This record gives sequence, C-alpha cells and structure tokens, in this order.
Amino acid sequence: METGTERLRAALDELRRRFVERSAGRIAELGELVARIAAGADGETVRAARRIAHELAGGAGSFGHPELGRAAAALEAVLREVEAGGGDVEAVRNAFEAVRARAPAPAG
Repeated sequence: METGTERLRAALDELRRRFVERSAGRIAELGELVARIAAGADGETVRAARRIAHELAGGAGSFGHPELGRAAAALEAVLREVEAGGGDVEAVRNAFEAVRARAPAPAG
C-alpha cells in the first residue's frame, strides 16, 4: 500500500517531469523570439520573450533547476533593458544561450 509520503513524492516527480517537458518547448519558443529581436522585432516580441523568461525563472527554481532559474532571470533583466530603450542585442543572445545551456534534459 502506498503511503501519503510516497503519493506526494510521486506527484512532485510528475510535476518536475512536466516542467522539464514544458520548459523545452518554452525555451525553443524563446529562441525564436530572440532571433526576431535580433532582427529588429517590435516591443510586443520583447515583452513576450520577457514573459517566458520570467516564467522559466520562477518555475526552474521551484522544480529543482536553480541554474536555469538564475540564467532565465538574467535574460529577463536584459530584456527589461531592451524594453526601456537600452540593452544590446548581443547581450540578449548571450543571455539566451546561457538559458539554453542550462535547460534540463528530458528523462529518458
């Protein structure tokens, strides 16, 4: 018979698995947005990228991926600078590459 602790552990493992799966798609989407930003996209594209970075930053820490969380928070900060009229496309690219490099690998 499964205990409450075992059920909780299984539920948390499932949430972590879903986060990893979902983050792969969100990081791919973020990459497309970063490419559009590098090509001179509008403010809505920058805001969309910032929202995804913010989402990843929060979720990553909650689901055991603090390095991804820090990298996503750094990207979010760079995107805020771009939104404010500053920032640098190369900094956006570099921050995105840091996010991509820290993406959790899906379970096998």
